[in-house]
This record gives sequence, structure tokens and C-alpha cells, in this order.
Amino acid sequence: MALLNASGSSSALRGLLGQTAVYGLSTVAVRLLNYALVPLHTVAFAHSLADYGILSELYAWVTFLNVLFMYGMETAFFRFAQADLNRPDGRRAPDPALVFGTAFTSLAVTTALGCTLLMAGAPSIAGFLDLPGQARYIVWFAAIIGLDTLANLPFAVLRQQGRPGYYLLVKVLNVGVNVGLNFFFLWPLVAGDPHFFAGLGFVYDPAMGVGYVFLANLAASAITLVALVPLLLGLKFHFDRNLLRQMLAYGSPFLIAGLAGMVNETLDRILLVRWLPGDTLANRAQVGLYSAAYKLSIFMTLAVQAFRLGAEPFFFRMAGQRDAAKVYALVMRGFVVAGCAIFLGVSVLLEPLGHLLGANYREALGVVPILLLANLFLGIFYNLAVWYKITDRTQSAIWLALAGALITLAGNAWGIPRFGYWASAWTTLAAYGAMAGLSGIWGQRHYPIPYPVARLSGLILASALLVWGFFQVEKLLPPGDVAALTWALRLVALALFAALAWRMEGRRLRAELRRS
Repeated sequence: MALLNASGSSSALRGLLGQTAVYGLSTVAVRLLNYALVPLHTVAFAHSLADYGILSELYAWVTFLNVLFMYGMETAFFRFAQADLNRPDGRRAPDPALVFGTAFTSLAVTTALGCTLLMAGAPSIAGFLDLPGQARYIVWFAAIIGLDTLANLPFAVLRQQGRPGYYLLVKVLNVGVNVGLNFFFLWPLVAGDPHFFAGLGFVYDPAMGVGYVFLANLAASAITLVALVPLLLGLKFHFDRNLLRQMLAYGSPFLIAGLAGMVNETLDRILLVRWLPGDTLANRAQVGLYSAAYKLSIFMTLAVQAFRLGAEPFFFRMAGQRDAAKVYALVMRGFVVAGCAIFLGVSVLLEPLGHLLGANYREALGVVPILLLANLFLGIFYNLAVWYKITDRTQSAIWLALAGALITLAGNAWGIPRFGYWASAWTTLAAYGAMAGLSGIWGQRHYPIPYPVARLSGLILASALLVWGFFQVEKLLPPGDVAALTWALRLVALALFAALAWRMEGRRLRAELRRS
């Protein structure tokens, strides 16, 4: 497993841009294919918002289990497989093949145990989730979680080796199977004819309902792991007990931080079902509305995910360079400019983008700008995480994530009974904003990085004011057919941001990149 070596800040930064572009394109392609499920599901379940709520609620639980099953091994793999980075104990880094074999063996054993426990307790878990008679859902999800866990480390190897082609191929295969089977299973419901695919031997069963979505996911996860078998066959499976202890010590804080992070990211869907004043069916319908609107923040989520995929191995590779702090600051500045542009662009185009959702799901669109801004702060937080990852202060991640989780719990507990899913959206923004702010302050004490805080804060504030101003002016437009005026208003908002971003950061970034 040959490692990539950085040679100077300029070439390293170009490497990050290349990696992020490749992973970004693959992520966009994969997620856009997957996004085809949003209109499908919101149309198929147009008259059963609660079913869409069940989807969102169960996948929210899965995010917690995904973190628990991985227990920080992915980040630990990147840390210990990086041969040119000083080890925490000062000794020479081990063979990357030994690092992989140790981590994968540990994951395989714990995954088998965890899946067995979930499957054995499926009836009780289904009862706890108020899904009587649906223990099969729990069994299917246990299998999905197990398969995805075993695939995560091979995907990390592809990122660490710089093999985005293989990575993209398998990701597209996963989504292609998932989307294809979703359409196959649910199109008879959309067409109103259960026998639509009878010629292919399939008749839609209304009693299965959302279960078809889970079966499609299970098939996609299984095929994905099979597609990674050639990679696994080419790797050595050595195991070192002492190395495992060191990896667990490094990665375990990311388990706690990851669980707390999932509190911030997905717990609101679970809490809405339980804390809204209606019955379970009505509350799940509200979760369906909120989750459908949340999907439109995908454009910011894509940017953050693409950046994270490319940045994590890059940050470790740069850690030993003399000008690493300067490069980290340049990366943050570029990310904030791009993030603000996405925030503004999606917000002003919210009305046409809303037609991607079924008509019954559009009433919650107002929360989308809030969630976009929240995810921008999450991306900033991931940028700032470099300080505790490369200085091995990983326990700091626990306290930062717990701070966000406390805000999430308090904000939802107070706000959901009063304001419903609007409280969840604003609480998400507050949690991610606080996490980014605390990490920035704390990080400067241990690993100073010359971030231009005032300029970047001003750019974020300016983009937020432009979004607010757009909606206020839009309300003042005369009634009737004002499509042309609205599009003109959108172009004005985007032009103002472009001019402001160029003045505040664009010229400086261009000049500094030329000097690098």
C-alpha cells in the first residue's frame, strides 16, 4: 500500500484540490443517483407521510449503529498507516498492511457479534420502536449495518492509496443497484397497478410497503462488499494485538465523538416522533415532511462530504511540512467561499428545487436555508478538526461533540413541543455553529493556524443577509406572474455575492496560490 508524499505546499494543495475534485465528482454522481429516490419516495408515499417518517426514523437509528460498529477504526487506520508521520509513541510506523489486517480483523469479529445480538433481539427492538410485527425490518437493518461496516475499511484503503477510479466504480454500483431496485419495487405503487411488473414475476405487496426500500438497500450493500473482494484478496491479513491496543486508544475518542455527532445530525427525527404533541402516526408524518425538506440540503452535504473524503488523508500527509499551517488556512478560506456560494445559490433557487419533492411534502421548505447554513458550519468544524487529529489530542473531539449534543438535546426538548420541526432546524444550526466556534478557539491554543476569522465571518454574515434580503424583497413583488422579476432578483443576489466574495477573499486567494 504505497503512500502519497507531499512535496511543498503548492503541489500538496493542488493534490487536495485534485483529490477533492475526484471524490467530489464521484460523490456528486453517486448522491445525485441516490437523490432520484427522493421524488420516487415522496410520490410513492404521497398519501402516507408516516411511512416516509418510518424510513427517516429507522435510518436515523442506523447512523448511531454505524458509528458504534466502526468505533473510530477508519481514522485510526489513516493515522497509523501514514508512514511519514511521527507515531504517538515515537516509534517507527508499522507496515500499512499490518495496520489494515489488524483493524479489519477486529471489525470482522465485533461486527459478527453485534449483528447476532441485533437479530436475536429483533422482536423486542421492533416493539420498542412501536413497529409491532415488523421484526424483519430489524433483521434486515442488522445485515445492512454489518455489510456496510465490513466495506468501510476497504473504501478507506482506496482513499489512502489514491485509487478514486475503483472507489467511484463501486460507489456507483452500490447506488445503481439501490436506485434500480427501489424503482422496480415501488413503481407499481406509483403507477397504481400492483401487477405492473407481473411479467417479470413481481407483484407489489401493500403489506410490505417501506420494507421494499430496506430490501433494496440490503441487496446493494451485499453487492458492494462482493465488488470489494478483489481488493481484499490483494491485501495481507496480519494481526498485531499490541497495535490493536494502540489503534483503539487513538480511535476510541472518535467513537464517543461520533455518537455525539449523530445526536446532532439525526436525533431530531427520533425526538420529533416522541416529543411532538400528536399521536405516533401524526408525528411520523411531520418527520416525513421535515426529512423530505432536509434532503434539499444535499448540495451542501455533498460539498462537505467530498471535502472530508479528500481532506482527511491530505491533512495527515501535510502534518510534517514546514508550511502546513499556512496551507490549512488556505484550504479553510477556499472552503468557506465555496460553501457560502452553495448556501446562497440553493436558497434563492429553493422554489424551483422544491418541485423535486412530491407536492404533499413542500410545506417544510422554509427550513432548508437554515439547514444549509448549519451544514456549512459543520464543514468548517471538519476543517478545524485538523488541530486535534494531527496533535493526537483526539479526546478533544469528545468534548466538542458533547457540547453540540447538549445543545441539540436542550434545544429540541424545549422547542419541539412549541415549534415542531422548525425548532429542530434552528437547534441544528446552533449546535454546529457552537462546535465550530469552540474548536476554533481551542485549536489556536495547541496548533495555531492563521485563519482570517474576521473576513470569513463577514462573508458568512453577508451571504446570510443576502438570503434574508432575497426572501424579504420577494414578498414585496406584485401578485400575478412574477417569474421574470424573481429570476432577476436571484441573479442580482448571486452577482452581489460574487463581487463581495472576490473583493474579500478571491483576489487574496489567487495571489497567495500564485506565490506558493
